[in-house]
Amino acid sequence: MMTAQLFSPSHIVAIDLADSRLAAARKFGADIVVNSGRDDPALIIGERTGCLGADVTMEAVGRPQTFEQAVRLVRPGGHVANIGVHGARDAAPGGHLDQKPDHHHRAGGQSSARHVGDDHPPIQPGRVRDRL
Repeated sequence: MMTAQLFSPSHIVAIDLADSRLAAARKFGADIVVNSGRDDPALIIGERTGCLGADVTMEAVGRPQTFEQAVRLVRPGGHVANIGVHGARDAAPGGHLDQKPDHHHRAGGQSSARHVGDDHPPIQPGRVRDRL
């Protein structure tokens, strides 16, 4: 959420099933939160984009269902960031995106969040590029 703010988006929408995670998302910068167990994210995104879809969606859970949702919510020509770690390489979704390369762009891939590497400086809690 904090990093997304650096790009000055019109809206930052967080979608989750847990109200506690949605409250945390709002605290970290989401201006719209959607509990997908109660509300339809496609309707809410559609209302704010004239049914075009989001410019960018990010899937951070690592489940095929949430990746498919990210694909459904992005506009034609939009970007889907696949941040979630999908168990096996073969389980990573998105094969249908390869069939329509001019409609969506996919970023991300198989990487573990357990080790970033020694070449990255430590992250200071509450700061993004020296901004609070």
